[in-house]
Amino acid sequence: MRILISLAVVLAAVMTACGPGTEAAAPGQGTPTPGSQQVAASQEVTPTPASYLDGDITVELRVPGEVSQGDRLTGLDVIITNEGIEPLKFFYSGNVLDFEVLNADGDIIWRQLGPYVEPLGTFNLLPGQSDVVSELNWASQGMWDLRDREGFPVDPGEYQVRGVVTVLLQDPADGGDTERLVTAAHTLTVQEAPLPDYAQALDVELIAPSEVRAGAPVPVDMRFTNNGDKPLALWWSGYNQAPRSHHLDIVIFRDDEPIWRVVDAHDIRSSGIVMLEPGETQTMSSISFVTSGNGFKGEGEPWEWDQRADCGEHRFEPCETPVAPGTYTIRGVINVSPPETLEQEAPFTPERSAIATAPHEFVITP
Repeated sequence: MRILISLAVVLAAVMTACGPGTEAAAPGQGTPTPGSQQVAASQEVTPTPASYLDGDITVELRVPGEVSQGDRLTGLDVIITNEGIEPLKFFYSGNVLDFEVLNADGDIIWRQLGPYVEPLGTFNLLPGQSDVVSELNWASQGMWDLRDREGFPVDPGEYQVRGVVTVLLQDPADGGDTERLVTAAHTLTVQEAPLPDYAQALDVELIAPSEVRAGAPVPVDMRFTNNGDKPLALWWSGYNQAPRSHHLDIVIFRDDEPIWRVVDAHDIRSSGIVMLEPGETQTMSSISFVTSGNGFKGEGEPWEWDQRADCGEHRFEPCETPVAPGTYTIRGVINVSPPETLEQEAPFTPERSAIATAPHEFVITP
């Protein structure tokens, strides 16, 4: 599936340091693709003035058509093609390859947001040449774990997926403009699938009031009970591990928008695991996780929200603004795995399930 994007911009003169043969590669990445090497070796790419440029680019998304709950959507990629008559040269730095998932309302519920690339580099495309973006020595294929940007598992249904390639059309030192090349949207079906047996053995209960007075602290907690006959591993990852994928959190929403969450409010950055034995019950606030980095050790008292919101763009800054009386929603989520699949040093195993509580409404009265 392809979308045609015309380029009517100036490909300005390139600085000698960024010319063919001296192009910078991202640290830790491999060599350029054969097509790029061919251009550098046998045909010098000279940026062409806009008035003489007659070239178009197509970008095509590569993605499966369906995936089951509990799996991961892997292999997300973009193919970029020079459909014009002139060789093209692109510059890149920063987030160059991104993927977006949209719900039925057209809202972006998840973004790949990566990878971040340094230093500045370039790639070339001959007329008619195509390259897979993840193979251009500075990117990687995308992967979605079927959670939304707040870390909750998405419901079965149809979603739209699109790829984004962000490039510069001339050297930034010469004032290059950023071009955001977006593929056509592709329909992805998330099929309903039951939780595995080990995950069904875990009972998760959200503990929160139904009504509080304005200005009073709102206590929130989760209770976990292992109803099975084998131990379960509960674990979480702080917000610097992967964008919005904490997998142990309590989030408060206003009008479907998250305004406060435990992990961000307490600046929890590391990862941790706790084993829940058969028949055992624990609360989120009482758990002392095996942690790395900044620890996550509950004090036994419920976490409290002070009824303040507007915590900055990423909600990691302290909240400042008191909220108005009204109806709010709380949800909790926990990540669970069978212990035999976990290594204590590397808990990010594919065999894991995110279990979310049902939404709980509460009212703040004047």
